[in-house]
Amino acid sequence: MRKATFLSLLLLALVSFSGFKAAAQNSACDLWVENNTASTLTNISFTSPIDMVTFSNIAAGGTRAGVLQYAIQDDATVTLFFSNPPVGAKASIYNSSSSTPDGVISIQPGLNIFQLNGPIASGAIWVRIN
Repeated sequence: MRKATFLSLLLLALVSFSGFKAAAQNSACDLWVENNTASTLTNISFTSPIDMVTFSNIAAGGTRAGVLQYAIQDDATVTLFFSNPPVGAKASIYNSSSSTPDGVISIQPGLNIFQLNGPIASGAIWVRIN
């Protein structure tokens, strides 16, 4: 009995200290971009640790859709670039709710970067630029 208990405890200790971790859960979510400005959106990228999706030259008033693969607990990055940024434009980034944005950024000349903190909701990442 003592030998079986000792072996069980030894096995438990080895597994605990071996660095064994459960595999990350991967998923996918829809991407939706609305460019409601008078300028062409030169480039928008969605990046997760396991995937990157890029759309180029979304015309004024245009939309694009796609799918991003991601690990549920990880962050995702949204990067926007306008060659001629519309004055006063803002990008609202939605993930967990379609009525309340997870973040809003003012569009500036050059790269505009937003970090969407995990866990990422499985429905969609939606970027609306007004």
